[in-house]
Amino acid sequence: MRRFISLILAMCLITFSFVDSRVPLSGAEEEAGAVDVVRTVANERLTGRILFITEDGRVGLKLGDGETVTELDLASIHGIRLNTQRKLPERYFKYGAIFHLSDGTRITGKVEKWGEDFVTIRNEYCRAVIDRRGIISIAFGEKDVTAPHNTGESDIIVLNDKPDVKLECKIISLEGWHVTYKVDGSEHRLACIDVRSIAPAGSDEPVGKSEKGGWYACVRLDNRDRVPGTITGMDENTLTLLTRYAGVVSLKRKLLDRVIFLDSLSFSSGRYLVTDYNGNRVILFNNEGKRIWEYTGCRGPWDAVWLPDGKILVSSCDDGSLTVLSEDGKLIRQFRPGLRSPRGLVVLDNGDYLVAEYAGACLTEVTPDGKIKERYFSGDVQGPMALRMTQNGNFIVAERRARRVTIRSLKTRQTIWSKDGLNNVYGAQQLGNGYVAAVFYGLSPAVRVYDAKGKERWSMNTRGVVYDVGVTAAGDAIIPVLKTVGGKNIIVLTECSCDDGKVLREVPLEGMVSRMASLVQD
Repeated sequence: MRRFISLILAMCLITFSFVDSRVPLSGAEEEAGAVDVVRTVANERLTGRILFITEDGRVGLKLGDGETVTELDLASIHGIRLNTQRKLPERYFKYGAIFHLSDGTRITGKVEKWGEDFVTIRNEYCRAVIDRRGIISIAFGEKDVTAPHNTGESDIIVLNDKPDVKLECKIISLEGWHVTYKVDGSEHRLACIDVRSIAPAGSDEPVGKSEKGGWYACVRLDNRDRVPGTITGMDENTLTLLTRYAGVVSLKRKLLDRVIFLDSLSFSSGRYLVTDYNGNRVILFNNEGKRIWEYTGCRGPWDAVWLPDGKILVSSCDDGSLTVLSEDGKLIRQFRPGLRSPRGLVVLDNGDYLVAEYAGACLTEVTPDGKIKERYFSGDVQGPMALRMTQNGNFIVAERRARRVTIRSLKTRQTIWSKDGLNNVYGAQQLGNGYVAAVFYGLSPAVRVYDAKGKERWSMNTRGVVYDVGVTAAGDAIIPVLKTVGGKNIIVLTECSCDDGKVLREVPLEGMVSRMASLVQD
């Protein structure tokens, strides 16, 4: 295998090369990014600094603050989280062109050259030359709308003001934030801001993962970009992959988030964290649905999320408490900051907690020591049940009393998106393609997925009492579905393509969860 990979590397003509960030990280930011977390297939959690990954699958890890380097076999590793203490400045990942490739790659950047066979793009973590055959969809700005695979002979452009009209054309260039194209021999020009999506002609059918060889992985960035490929090495500065459509790619290490090793089409990163509202339980399942532990000391646990250090934060709507659990499900502390029926939770970049107060009709920032710092959208957020962070750092809220799902900005205090007229909406989650999955109590279908215009794209019935939808590392939906197997009711976590709801993977859970209020995957 080593000789095989070396031969491919030698023959490969298309290369990625990482470029120095135009706005370098400060010394403090460099130092803060020195903590990596390794999760093994045996569910061990190792913390330290990864010094290297070799082509033959050896991993060098310096544990804790010591100087001893431990060597691990890459086959024993489930996933890696890089730079867990690093906080990136807001100036990163502001590019507007989002490319989706047929092998599952999502890469954001500025187009430098649009060629007949290759497209060159540049971003903070690499400069890339991509084979055009792999590009199935291009979107712009915050509108990450994935276009359907184009099987025709003409390129297709969809405009923001005419989302149902397909403009068949020949794209000549996509440079300088403008699209130049021809229709019937006449040349036209559009600003990218007016374009909803582009589906180039002649692209390969979506194939999921590339041909596996060696250490196949999916590398994630903080902005939800993802690059699948075979790992050929990593050092202090770069992680190198052999990819399907861009040859050898070297990614700037300090801007990476996760490295995931799994056979799932959606590159699921591992464990499932679930709250059972009726059973007063917080439960952790492994990737195969086997129960690792459960905690029963919360009254009406509604949401549970991971903290950056691996601990778990739980909101309990029945008694207004927040609970911090250890990684193995043991109580660390429980406190009551004065919240009125706390529901959804998000951990902010500054380390504080943002909590949806159902009875308080607001989103409340709470410090880790239990003090209320600020309340946002007081009286405007009506009956917030679910709260999640979007891809662009805004917040999606399921507002039961207002019968709507909104996306809101804490910085501008504005509502960016809203879908109204949603009776009994209990949950909301943004998927990887920008679609919004809403969860309804007592209605069928219980899960409905909407695009940026509020049009329903696909749906699924859960047959059970479910209040939340999870999202995989690749941005696909995880929907809990009640099924009867051998005369017994079980919950099956169903991974569905964010684009069309196609089932990718099913994971039956061990034991029944009578009322699943939240579902998060690490």
